[in-house]
Amino acid sequence: MRMKTNLLEDALSLPIPERIKLADEIYRSIDQDMNDSISPETLAKMEHRDADHEASPKSGCTIEELEKQLFNRK
Repeated sequence: MRMKTNLLEDALSLPIPERIKLADEIYRSIDQDMNDSISPETLAKMEHRDADHEASPKSGCTIEELEKQLFNRK
């Protein structure tokens, strides 16, 4: 773990603009890896549902309503 500790220490010692750039690049790499692990079918469904929601934002439900629906199932 020594290398990771040094890596973190090195990253934290960077000037703020460089840390922001590094954080953004790390985030983008994670986002890309996450997208790569999602099947094309699942991604298409997610995009379709997102488009439906964008077209009609009030068609969704609150997290509380969703929890109630999920926990009241038998």
